[in-house]
Amino acid sequence: MTAIALLFYSIGLVGQAANIILTRGFYALQDTKTPVKLMGVTVVVNVILSLLFIGPLAHGGLALANSLASLLNTVMLSWYLNKRIPGMWDAGIFKFFGQVAAASAAMAAGAWGVSYYASGLLAGLGTLGLALQVGAGIAAGVAIFLVAVFILKMEEAVLVSSYANKLFNAWVHPGAS
Repeated sequence: MTAIALLFYSIGLVGQAANIILTRGFYALQDTKTPVKLMGVTVVVNVILSLLFIGPLAHGGLALANSLASLLNTVMLSWYLNKRIPGMWDAGIFKFFGQVAAASAAMAAGAWGVSYYASGLLAGLGTLGLALQVGAGIAAGVAIFLVAVFILKMEEAVLVSSYANKLFNAWVHPGAS
């Protein structure tokens, strides 16, 4: 039952994360009313979808309704914020989304592959084997994602790398300018 709920909730993770940031964008513009009004629409949509989906999908329908309502809220917040900040949705943001999607797909495939392979190797170790399997999948996923963002030459990865290099050099060579 938990796996079904998590599956449907995972659909709305992007919306949940983006809504926090988009809402803060309105707050920075001294506009608290727009996010509240849009959340009211989101709640109504969530209730309607919950009533539609609970029959065929049981508790998964509630999770799916919540995810879809969250994504709708993201679209609405983005639409209204873009009207307030023209150019927010330029070609650069779509390039970024594409790069993140590609790196995430590589990460997911790699993590799944390592986890699948490790499950056969560690099958006889019980709980320890499961912990090692999950740990190996996570480690592989993180490593693959990091390699992918550098292969894709994401601006953010280069920037973070540059700052990390400066911090490291300042730590290794204190006082050097």
